[in-house]
Amino acid sequence: MPPNDKAGPFFAVDDVDAFYATNEGKLSFNAAPKNIPPGRYVSFDDPWGNRVHVLDMSASRDADRVAGRDADRVAGREADQ
Repeated sequence: MPPNDKAGPFFAVDDVDAFYATNEGKLSFNAAPKNIPPGRYVSFDDPWGNRVHVLDMSASRDADRVAGRDADRVAGREADQ
């Protein structure tokens, strides 16, 4: 959880930016999505004031994809694009 943020449940989604775009104007977001070490993060407050956190693991997926390409390169294989 980012510093100075309220506690609340976390939900994982495939794409925080797509979630934000789909729900902008419908949910009370606290700020635009931002980068965090595992990926992207955004939060919103529900109608009762509870903070809800939403994150994706895009940075981890990107790192895994790069690591896979590097392993293929070392092994002399072409990585799938």
